[in-house]
Parts: sequence; structure tokens; C-alpha cells
Amino acid sequence: MEKSEILFIRKYNELQLLIIDESEYSLLKASAILRHFFIDGSPLVDAANRNHKLKINYKVDSTFGHVFEDNSKLNYTPTRIGNLVLKQSLNLQELNKQEFLKLPIIQKHDSFISVRETIKYLANKEGAIHLDQGANNRNIAVSSLCKSSLLCAIKQISIIALIALEGLKHTLIKKPDGLPLLAHYCCGPSSNKHIYFKGDCQFLETRNMNTSIKDGFGALFEIYLLPQIKRGNRVIYEIGGDSECFNFKMQVTKTGSLECCVKINSIKKIKAVLPNYLSLFSEKWVSIASFVEFNSQTAILTLRVNNKLVEQNFVKYRRRYSKIDDQVIGGNLRGKQNASFRLVEQILLNDKISEESKIDLLSYFEGNWK
Repeated sequence: MEKSEILFIRKYNELQLLIIDESEYSLLKASAILRHFFIDGSPLVDAANRNHKLKINYKVDSTFGHVFEDNSKLNYTPTRIGNLVLKQSLNLQELNKQEFLKLPIIQKHDSFISVRETIKYLANKEGAIHLDQGANNRNIAVSSLCKSSLLCAIKQISIIALIALEGLKHTLIKKPDGLPLLAHYCCGPSSNKHIYFKGDCQFLETRNMNTSIKDGFGALFEIYLLPQIKRGNRVIYEIGGDSECFNFKMQVTKTGSLECCVKINSIKKIKAVLPNYLSLFSEKWVSIASFVEFNSQTAILTLRVNNKLVEQNFVKYRRRYSKIDDQVIGGNLRGKQNASFRLVEQILLNDKISEESKIDLLSYFEGNWK
């Protein structure tokens, strides 16, 4: 993946989070990203799309406007709010990039302010990225608008851009083909959609799976760990079954560490631990990946956080369990010791994968959420 593509993905994900926050500071930062996307001398969207040449349409609708306290009016809105998508409208328009940038997003009396002017003013003037010398009539016209109308406009512009550029992002980021998937759960495409586990009897369970692992196991998560509402070890995920089953457990310990524990047989177990996880990563979106591999009667357990190796341990064994019957997300196999967290994506593997596939899979998580 080229540098421009990687940078585009990171900026796209950052823009998603900024418009969720909605603070003035976040929306000013959003305007700087939009300037980088569309207006800079070498626009990032053009650079990221250079090898793919996707046709990108910016969809807008003028049915619903909004009038602000200074009598300025927001003329256009996105065509999607959450899962609600506008399919038909007499006022629906599909624009190319140049048409979108010229779109008169705000109107005050007989003066119209374009998308380009709104982005440039907030990014360059209010955001103080670089200040042009002197004033001109267009800057005076934009500066006469109340700040609430400009910030509302930049949020709507951001949403329109995110919807239009979603296809480019998914073209650049693809889950690797041929994975030995046991399960894949995804609430995407953005981290404002998630499964919330309060930590008090909330969990998801799958019973009577009646399957087995082969020469390995993998568990990857994009989670947002919350302050735990109950003391003691709190389990994020566990898979296994009775005493003759393979078992994998990921939990936050009573001391605040992240611990992955694997039961290979009735005697042999292996752990990988990240100390002080809660103090380092509490209330942050984090990618956690754990891989178990069985090679010539040696079990290897690897723990990675945000694509960085935390710990790798191994143990010798003579025989190992492979059967799995049950899994629980948000608690142990009995549905107890519930952890408090948010989850947007989880991938489970029932076999080991190559190092190249690991890199691709970790890059997928890194690009999808960071």
C-alpha cells in the first residue's frame, strides 16, 4: 500500500471520530482534513485514488435546510443519516469533486458560500493553519456568518465526503482472502456503531458448536475497554467447553493487566500478559490480536496490541485438545465475570496462518479502525 493510501485511510478514520465529538475544536480539525483531501496542491483523495481510478460521486439533497440565528441558511444535507438512506428525492443531486466544491452550501440573503470557501475559511483562518495576507470580499462574506452555521456546514460537508469516499476506503482495505474463519463479527463501517457490554450480566453466547481447531487458533478484537463496574478478573472472551476441550480466555485481571490464557491439555497451559493495560488503554479504541500455533508438539502463544508485539511464549506438550463446544463474548463460559467494554469487530480463526497472512490481517485492523 502506498504512503498516500495509508495516509488517506488514517485521515478518513480520524474524520469519522472528529464529527462524532462535534466540539468546535474537533470540527476545526475536520476542516483541516477536508482541505488536505480536496484543496491542497496535491489533494490526498486524488493521490489515494490514482491507481484505482474509482468514480466518486458526492450525493447531496436540498429538501431539508436549516436557518441560523443570523438568517443564514444551510442549503444542502447528506443523503444518509445512520442507517437511514435517502433513495429518491426531487432535490437529490450526484456531483463530481469540482461540482461538490462549488456547491453553495450556505446562503445569507443574496450571498452564497461554497463548500470550498467554507473549508478554506475554517481550516486557514479559524484553524490558523496558514493565514492569507489581507482581506477580500469573499473572506468578508464568509466571516460575516455566525460560527454555528459554519461549524454545522463543515459537519455536513464531512458526512457527505465520508459517504462518498467510503468505497475508496474499502477498496484500499480488504480482509485477506482464504482465512480459516471460525467467525467474523463486525458492526462497522465506523466505530460509532458498536456492541455495548455494560459488565453486569451482558454477554453473547454460542452453544453446542461441536467443532474443533486444527493447528492453531486466532482471536482479534477492536475494543474500547471501559472502567470496570465490578472488581476481580473480568472476562472479555472465552471459548472452550468441558474438561476435554481446548480453551482460550482473554480477560482483564484484578490488577488491570490484559491476560490471554490457553489450556492445551489437562496439565499444560500458556499465558501472555500486558501489565497495566487499564492504565495504558482504558477508554481508547484498541486492536488486540492473539495467535496460538501448534508446531511439532510446541505451542506458541503471541499477543499483539495495536499491531505491536507485547509477549510471545511457548510450551512443550505431548498431546493437546482440539474440540470446542461453546463461546461467550463478554464473560466466561458460564456467562459470569462480565467485562465492561464496547466491541466493533472480532475475527476468530480455527487454524494457524502464515506470517504474511498475519501481517495482512493486522494491517486490515490497523487500517479499518486507526
